[in-house]
Amino acid sequence: ANEILGLAPGDVFVHRNVANVVYPSDLNCLSCVQFGVEQLKIEHLIVCGHYECGGVKAAYYDLNLGLVDNWVASIRDIKTRYWKLIEQVPEDQRVATLCEINAIVQARNVAESTVVQRWWAAYRREQGIETSFGSGIPNATPTSSMANSILPTHHNVAVHGWVYGLADGLIVPLVELKASDDVNEKCDAAIRHCAAKRIASISAAVKEHRKSISVPAKGVACEGGCCKLDLSNNATK
Repeated sequence: ANEILGLAPGDVFVHRNVANVVYPSDLNCLSCVQFGVEQLKIEHLIVCGHYECGGVKAAYYDLNLGLVDNWVASIRDIKTRYWKLIEQVPEDQRVATLCEINAIVQARNVAESTVVQRWWAAYRREQGIETSFGSGIPNATPTSSMANSILPTHHNVAVHGWVYGLADGLIVPLVELKASDDVNEKCDAAIRHCAAKRIASISAAVKEHRKSISVPAKGVACEGGCCKLDLSNNATK
């Protein structure tokens, strides 16, 4: 993780699991988040998935791999929930799109955890930040009694959703969530953008392809045989 970020060993506090899934009941994960925020004074929480993720593939193709099927069940739910968006993306890019959407949803799960919500609520109170949405948590204080003596004030914490390209080594930032943000609204917008950018790239490729060929008659395939133009509604089939 430190090499991906270009940081020295020890500069990144890492928690790993299959398919970067964050469950509200995962005390291991949430304990890492709480310790990182309250004791290590971490300012950036990063949920980083990667393309070609085996866990995401298992969920997408509904593979039967044993015990891990239970772990990636929430990703199957994500696929079902956002399928209308995913199915608009070219088939060979749908798993990659689900990798991106999963990273965003899991970042939202971190942001909506009791640990982060309590911290953000206290930070907003100290900074005088007013929002139109609430945390839903009555006591906006750190969950650790020690934190009150070590951290008299609450530093700002941002939650990031990223995906990493194994093929090119590049990080793709997907969403950044802060204490003043409407988390659901911002994540929904980021998810729509994931699908839209891939659909737009295909549309651009089609336009370039049309420029490179002589436009055939209605219902006649182009010379390469790779597309069929329907001039009646300006669509490519």
